[in-house]
Amino acid sequence: MKNKIIVFALLIFSFLFPIHAQTGWSAPLQLSRNGVWPDLMIGEPAVTVDSNGAIYAFWAISLEIDGDWSNGWYSQIEYRKSIDGGLTWTATQNITLEYTDQRIYAIEAVCDTKNNVHLVYMRGSENCKVMYKKFNGTTWTEPYEVYPYGGSHLKLGIDSDDRIYAIWNLTSTSYYSYFENDVWTLPKKLGSNDFGVYDIKFDKNNILYAIGSCYETVRPYLFIYDKSVENWISIEDMKYNPDQKILGCGLSISNSDSLFANTSYGPYIDVNTDHHLSKSLEDSLWSGPTLFGVNNAWDREMFIDKNGSLHLFELHFYEGDTNGDMGQIHSEYKNGIWSVESIDSLHNFSYTDPNVAYDRINNKIFTIYQKYDRTRSIMRIYFQAKQIVSGIEDATDNIPESSLLFQNYPNPFNNSSRISYSIPQSANVKISIFNIKGEFIQNLINNKQDKGHHSVIFNADNLNSGIYYYQLEVDGITKETKKMLYLK
Repeated sequence: MKNKIIVFALLIFSFLFPIHAQTGWSAPLQLSRNGVWPDLMIGEPAVTVDSNGAIYAFWAISLEIDGDWSNGWYSQIEYRKSIDGGLTWTATQNITLEYTDQRIYAIEAVCDTKNNVHLVYMRGSENCKVMYKKFNGTTWTEPYEVYPYGGSHLKLGIDSDDRIYAIWNLTSTSYYSYFENDVWTLPKKLGSNDFGVYDIKFDKNNILYAIGSCYETVRPYLFIYDKSVENWISIEDMKYNPDQKILGCGLSISNSDSLFANTSYGPYIDVNTDHHLSKSLEDSLWSGPTLFGVNNAWDREMFIDKNGSLHLFELHFYEGDTNGDMGQIHSEYKNGIWSVESIDSLHNFSYTDPNVAYDRINNKIFTIYQKYDRTRSIMRIYFQAKQIVSGIEDATDNIPESSLLFQNYPNPFNNSSRISYSIPQSANVKISIFNIKGEFIQNLINNKQDKGHHSVIFNADNLNSGIYYYQLEVDGITKETKKMLYLK
């Protein structure tokens, strides 16, 4: 028992640190210089990738006006480019040297089919202006004012016809505009109620789908825009329990026209939560919300890769932490199983929400974020990349070369949760449950099994709420241990 306690103590310690070699993410690469407060602040990162795999990374630098922070700060935009998947980068370039006053509060970027880069950002003091710049591979255009008023939650999307949509919130209202034939349309208000939009996606017919909330009732809504009639053809309440206050956070559309939504209780309870819903584009009813995670910030990014796997990126606030520690996490849903991994998380550091680009041709993910050293007041921009492995069409194929233990689902869970694992050859398999003290609770599996993918249901009806550990042992050798959270 003493050895088990030591093992679990090491496991608890290891949760504080990311292990990139195990997750497949490249090590964090610092793209910006050090931003030391108050002389220089660095933030608002954005990333996009063109059809040739060239990556463009952007961020804002904020300098003291007249060298005195009491006068405020002004921002400029810097960027770097990589043509080899993020291994090497060009020198840093500043594209707004003419700015000598006012801060920049948001940056979003997309690439069109001709590999032009389109940048939209918010700049201002009391009232932000929504601004635009375009890069044709050689030169940047002069800044163009899309709208003199902006607020928060700037989102940018581009359809397959190269029409670009910008949506942003102003107080408790969303405004939208689109860019086509080198012209931005006059922005319009979305709907007659107080709606806020947090994510946008397109289906194969270039119909625009958006997810957000009604500020007055705090309920999630789905919005649908059809450019053939240049109007929102549907503003749909997602039919949650009317007593619950829910935010609509993330949205994705599969190749088979299935719609996946992510929602959160957001700031309305002590512990923020993830819930997932889905439906066909032809259906009127959503599936019931499924609890996925807790302690996660509600500003998220979500997409479906070309293999059909669902990816979710968000900030996680670690359990029991009193210093505000948080980390970047990536969750992937494939073949009915969620796997969750840390991208970057360190004690005494805080992070901005991730900005993610997906290279569909090369099947790679790129993420960029600000990392703030709270002990030294230093801000930096970091980049990481991950190659997505091929999807698994047949669970009996693609048997891994070594034993794998997956994250239980759902997690946290109430009463029961599914634990899945794979073994490369026939073996004696034991799945054991331990409490947070390292004390043995029960064996779920303890027999010989054939090679392949397996799963078992863990029922915790007779246990107290709290953290538990499940361990995979193959032929008497412990392979992996993971933790799970039981909430009655």
